[in-house]
Amino acid sequence: MTYLSASIVRRDVTREIFEKLCHLCQESVQVDKESDHYITESELTLHNQYRSSTSNQIQQRFCLAISSHSQILIIGLPNNQSLNYEVEITFNEQRIQTFITSLPESIAQSLPQIKSGVDTTYYHHFISQLIDIFASTSTESSVDNLQYSVCKPVEDELERQISEERLLTQVIVQLHQSLHLDTILNTAVREIRSFFDADRLLIYQFLSQTGVRETNETTSKIWGKITYESLSSENIPSLLNFIAEKDCFNHVPRVHQKYLNGNIIGVADIEIDYSGSYCLIELLKEHQVKSKLIAPIVVQDKLWGLILVHQCCEKRQWKDTEKTFLGKIGEHLAVAIYQAQIYKELQLQKENIEQRVIERTRELRDSLLATQAAHQAKNEFIGNISHELRSPLTNVIGLSGTIIRSNDNGIFLSLAKQQKYLTTIKDSGQQLLYLLNEIIDFSQIESGKAALNIKKISLLKLAHKMHKFYEQEAFDKQINLSLDLRIDNSNQYFFSDADRLQQILFQLLTNAIKFTPNGGHIILRIWRENEDAVFQVEDTGIGIDNAKLPLLFETFQQLEKSRERIYGGTGLGLALTKQLVDLHQGKIEVESTPGEGSIFTVWLPNQPEIDSQKSSLTIENNLDTPNDKVVILFTRNEEIATLICELLIAANFQVIWLIDPITALDQIKFISPSAVIIDQTLSEVYSIGHTLHQLSLSCGFKTLLLGDKAGIQHWQERDENYIDEIVLLPIQPKQLLRKISTLLNIEN
Repeated sequence: MTYLSASIVRRDVTREIFEKLCHLCQESVQVDKESDHYITESELTLHNQYRSSTSNQIQQRFCLAISSHSQILIIGLPNNQSLNYEVEITFNEQRIQTFITSLPESIAQSLPQIKSGVDTTYYHHFISQLIDIFASTSTESSVDNLQYSVCKPVEDELERQISEERLLTQVIVQLHQSLHLDTILNTAVREIRSFFDADRLLIYQFLSQTGVRETNETTSKIWGKITYESLSSENIPSLLNFIAEKDCFNHVPRVHQKYLNGNIIGVADIEIDYSGSYCLIELLKEHQVKSKLIAPIVVQDKLWGLILVHQCCEKRQWKDTEKTFLGKIGEHLAVAIYQAQIYKELQLQKENIEQRVIERTRELRDSLLATQAAHQAKNEFIGNISHELRSPLTNVIGLSGTIIRSNDNGIFLSLAKQQKYLTTIKDSGQQLLYLLNEIIDFSQIESGKAALNIKKISLLKLAHKMHKFYEQEAFDKQINLSLDLRIDNSNQYFFSDADRLQQILFQLLTNAIKFTPNGGHIILRIWRENEDAVFQVEDTGIGIDNAKLPLLFETFQQLEKSRERIYGGTGLGLALTKQLVDLHQGKIEVESTPGEGSIFTVWLPNQPEIDSQKSSLTIENNLDTPNDKVVILFTRNEEIATLICELLIAANFQVIWLIDPITALDQIKFISPSAVIIDQTLSEVYSIGHTLHQLSLSCGFKTLLLGDKAGIQHWQERDENYIDEIVLLPIQPKQLLRKISTLLNIEN
């Protein structure tokens, strides 16, 4: 499309020529559709809506054709000195729109919207036919002059419009070729400067989205910097990245709003146009600006920036066509900038999504690897625990079977051999119990169901107890096990979970003895740091490689396959130790050198002080119990009843086993027992506990609850206070006797 902004011809013509021009007007736009319009003054005259001719005056003539591809207006003004018409022919949409507004309102509203362009095919056709019409009415000698008078301005206008169209096309093409803002604007400033033949062309970009910086409640100032530039020669000073520090540009009232409204500002002479601002004149002179043309770039109703055309060498009068064209350039650049911004946002979103996909993929891969590692570790754990359980079970089953078969066959085994077999069975059972408790403890702590049973303990007694417990095993391996106690009677007492603390030290000392070769040395150190108790186990064992230290406290982990075969173990020991330390809100650290040994250090904070009268760490080997102590046992399990009865009778207790607790509760006050043991598997356990609690207030006996860890945890969650002590299954004889003696205040 070609954009026209002026009339293509003005001259006098006869009535006959005017009729031919109107016919050409109708023919050129090819009015053949219902949506196309062709109107003359004759139609208005028929409706008495147009001025008619008089005897002394020729009527004004016009013909207007509007189609989907073009619009042409021909106006004939009567010449009072002749019968001719002064004709104006134009394609310009603004001129045509102005003419339409002068028509009666009913006619103007019926006409279609004027388009901002003319198809060049019809434009050339019309010009060609126009020359033929004028040539047919002129002499041969004047034809050349006529053609020149008509064609020269038309060709000049057409050439200018084609140049404008070419530049606009380049901007639009660039928009489609690249969505990168730098590429678009760099190309635009270069091509626009070349088209205007200007000394300097700039893009002034505002540094805020609105283009306005509020300085106080009543004043706003436009501010920004030059971001793109094109210069005609090296003699023109560059303004790239220039930021005006002086407030010289705000003397024009409501200049920001004028730019938002799309106003194009042309300054032919800065000294005249800016005569009211000495500051602004000096600033422009400093940068050699004599004339300038400014068009806004409005993106989504916000003033994004300005296009500035500078003349630096001489002053310049700006044409209306140049202003209009620069305004169109600004509109196209606004579209390009908006699309570039959208594209940038989409690219950022794409990059964010891609990064999230990468991170999510990495997380899924890590999760899969972790799952596979956990699966493998658990498989290895099952293999390890199977091996660990198999050996003691073989001893228990094999040796107990040997004793039974010997008795059945009448074969007499010596007392020494029987004692050896029974000791091995007992030790294997203890080993099985330790393994099972380790698994149960780990499961309870990992599920968050474990709680601390805080008691007042003596660190000195605890240290000597641990030393005595491992003394024989260390002696058998020719290991020197020593104590380094940096505490005394004044700071020996500490509040903690005694059983959990023993588990921690038990695991550390067990590992130290396990991994320390014969002739080695192990030290148990205990000291206080403010309110914390510090426990340290140092050995001269095989040590641990630094690369494998992070796996040390992981679940089901043993650092080397060879260790599984040589040293055994479930792989839960140190993981359980770490969880027990965390349960105390403490910390554990390890230092190790392969081939030289390891140092494990545990810091445990002092727990809140509670009543610790029931606390005792002494393991009794023999109880001197008066035979007037009566214990009542409520259970339906014959094996448990037999074991407890044998243990208590051997310890000089009188035991009464009751199978049906409901019918026997009334007899308790007549029996006056010292203690009552309840099997938690009884369905009536809660009601029994409540009744026993009421009876104990008057009879003064103590109540013990017998059950596994899961059941005990459930009981504790109910916050029942009917029970004085808890005995865990499987029953450990020394623990059972110790707890009963403690409850009954029996002296050692």
